[in-house]
Amino acid sequence: MKDITVKANITIRQAMKILDKTGEKCLVVVDDKNKIQGTITDGDLRRSILRGTSFQEDISTSYNPKPKFLFQNSYNIEEAIEMLRAFKLDLIPIIDQNHIL
Repeated sequence: MKDITVKANITIRQAMKILDKTGEKCLVVVDDKNKIQGTITDGDLRRSILRGTSFQEDISTSYNPKPKFLFQNSYNIEEAIEMLRAFKLDLIPIIDQNHIL
């Protein structure tokens, strides 16, 4: 499994490189205790750059601090599909309950 967790102090450029390397659409931003702080997508990065954020700035103001997600072993396929449709999402992170804020 690919490691798609990052800290909020990485740069925009680093986040873009990680997304490119992993081939994923989303990274999960965690703190030092691996508690989820949010998610960042290629779209979040693109919007941040268009607002004038430089490639050398960190992602702390670019990531989504209130992402949609499902808890591992606590959902069914119908619920996941409904969430994808309702919020017009391409993906939903599935997380362990121990990693939420």
